[in-house]
Amino acid sequence: MILEKADKKEIPTLTADKVTKEDLEGLLPDVEAQETKLRDLVSEQMADLKQSLNDNLRIWDRKLVSIRKEMDIDMINKQLAGKANAD
Repeated sequence: MILEKADKKEIPTLTADKVTKEDLEGLLPDVEAQETKLRDLVSEQMADLKQSLNDNLRIWDRKLVSIRKEMDIDMINKQLAGKANAD
C-alpha cells in the first residue's frame, strides 16, 4: 500500500530497475524448441508403451494357444473314452 505520492525527483529511481519487454522475452523459452522437446518426449513414451503392449499381446497369444491346445486334448480324450465305452 502506497501511503505517499512519489515526487517527480524519485521517478528515475523508481524506474531504474524496470524490466523491459525484451528482457522478459529473453527469459522465456523458445516455443518451437519446447514443442520439439515435448513432441520427442511423447514419441519416446508412446514407443515404450507400444513395445510394452506388443509384449503383453504376445504373452496373451501364447496363453490362448496353450489353452486351445489343452481344450483340444481334453476333447479328444473325451471322444476316445466315449467310443471305448460304447464298444
